[in-house]
Amino acid sequence: MDNRYKYILSTIEKEYTVDMVLRESETVMITSYIKNNGGNKIVLIVGKNLNENVLKRLIGDKSAFLPEIYDVCSDGDETLVLEEYIAVRR
Repeated sequence: MDNRYKYILSTIEKEYTVDMVLRESETVMITSYIKNNGGNKIVLIVGKNLNENVLKRLIGDKSAFLPEIYDVCSDGDETLVLEEYIAVRR
């Protein structure tokens, strides 16, 4: 397993708690997490066939229409995307 990929997953495991599984399929798992000490939320996407190069270009871009992407890395055929959680009003 790639060191950066492993580091991101272990940090999330230590510092965050699963809030909700937003989507789960054969190719992707999307989960929201809440920070243990501060309440901030993030979204973790782990999937196959994600375009890592395009996602990496979006790191740090702020847009009213897209969540901010904090990090992207791959391990074999899986890509991990860490992004901003955007609350939806109901």
